[in-house]
Parts: sequence; structure tokens; C-alpha cells
Amino acid sequence: MKKKCTALVVAAAAVMGTTLTSGVAAAGTASTTQAAKVSTAGAWKVKAMATLTVRAKRTTASAALGTIPEGKVFATRDLNGVAGGRWKACGDTGKTWQQVKWHGHKGWIVDSCITAIF
Repeated sequence: MKKKCTALVVAAAAVMGTTLTSGVAAAGTASTTQAAKVSTAGAWKVKAMATLTVRAKRTTASAALGTIPEGKVFATRDLNGVAGGRWKACGDTGKTWQQVKWHGHKGWIVDSCITAIF
């Protein structure tokens, strides 16, 4: 839930006239909020909350392309995810997948086992 809220906060900041520069939202107040957006790659920085299997397609039956170790910080395309096959992981069930590029492979990971980095 936290990762999806981040996208809404960034979008709301843009609507309210906040300027986003180099991953930092600068508002007209004394406080600033660091966004998880990686400005150069157009991706979001996230952290793996468990070892993640990178799959070729958005299904657990798909070929495994590799694994992302627990605690690793990496980039994902966006925080909204894409619907795919149902999964059960990290104490949750769902069917939302995140696209990643890991060691030269484009693939998919389950949505529940990542958290946005601020």
C-alpha cells in the first residue's frame, strides 16, 4: 500500500504546484520531501523485502530469469504495477506485478515484496 501511496503523493504535489527537481519535491514551505523517483532512469527506487524471483512473464509458472536478494535496492518501472497471474508471497496474495530490469533481463516480480525508498 505504501508504494502505491507514494505515486499518489507525487502526483498530488505536481497538481498543487510543487516543483520536482532531482528526486526532491521543493514546495513553498520550509519542509521538503524526497521522492522515490529516480530522475535519470524514469524509474522508482525500491527495496526487496524478501528474495524475489524475476520471471519472464507475469505468472508464477513462467521461467525464472534470476533472483533479487532480500534487502537489495533496485529500480522498477512504476509503482502501479500490471495485472497478471495470481501469486502468494510475503504474507499476501494478489495479481499485480512490477516490471524490472535485472542483470540485463527484463522481467516481472510480485508487487507485495517491495517497498519504495524515500
